[in-house]
Amino acid sequence: MKIRTEIGRWVSDYLARFGTLSLMALVCAFLALAVPSFINPSNLFDVLRQVAVIGVMACGLTFSVAAGGFDLSVGSVAALSTVFTAWLLVRDVPLVATLLLVLTAGALSGWVNGLFCARLRIVPWVGTLATMLIVVGPQFMMTEGGSQIPGGLGGEQPVMDFLGRGFLGPVPVAALAMLVIAAVSEVVLSQTRLGQHVQAIGGDQTAAATCGINTRRVLWIAYVFSGILAAASGLLMAARMGFGQVRIGEPYLMDSIAAVFLGSTVLREGRPHIIGTVIGAIFMGVMFNGLTLLHVPYWGFYLFRGIMVFVAVALSGFATR
Repeated sequence: MKIRTEIGRWVSDYLARFGTLSLMALVCAFLALAVPSFINPSNLFDVLRQVAVIGVMACGLTFSVAAGGFDLSVGSVAALSTVFTAWLLVRDVPLVATLLLVLTAGALSGWVNGLFCARLRIVPWVGTLATMLIVVGPQFMMTEGGSQIPGGLGGEQPVMDFLGRGFLGPVPVAALAMLVIAAVSEVVLSQTRLGQHVQAIGGDQTAAATCGINTRRVLWIAYVFSGILAAASGLLMAARMGFGQVRIGEPYLMDSIAAVFLGSTVLREGRPHIIGTVIGAIFMGVMFNGLTLLHVPYWGFYLFRGIMVFVAVALSGFATR
């Protein structure tokens, strides 16, 4: 009985720290054998390009989760960002001003989430669900009831086109943008006092308050970070597509949730962190790429999203036992 208990504990500890990395290694090995083109450098770089949106969105979600909250609005905020970007650019608003306005809109959505969840103490699932629904309205307002902002942006906006579809050597610019944003987020979350306070209230809000941390303000700021990075992911999406589309970012919510929880079992035993989140996002990209190469029908992608969310939460559960 004692040996069985020790083995169970070892398995649980292993899954808590290396579950995602082990699963990713197995998947990559299978795909390399089943579809040899998977390991072509061009395909691997394409995976990085595809995960840029998920990675940036998930980095923002990591802030709210690390603070003990949650943000269901990130996908809708990203969609709002694509529409708002297109709406501004087709009206000849300068690109720099467009970027600032879009990121400000993301910060405002995060501020509203902070108002609901930090100030008014509404349960995060309910408060951020309200924001998720609220931001759909302006999307339809800007498209005048349609599904897209008419007119393409790619050829008319070479900088946006370069951001979404360009390469520096063999490396996609969008992937580099994701890595830069992730690096800055990692520094903020792990090396600054704000990041330490975010993790402290996520670990034990009562203890953090006892230590003098303004838990409401820190949680509020975490939601603002989440909103800004959701808007940044929408900018990348608009740059890649060349237009703005209503509700286009909503499917990415499940992907970013899976990335955050998968990442929490990368070396940290259940604690959300940026490096793990990026690895989780890459894992999601690998799986989507594999499904495409294996010619899985479209409905299989929906099954995969649900299964991966379940697996991610299960692995995270091992880590927090």
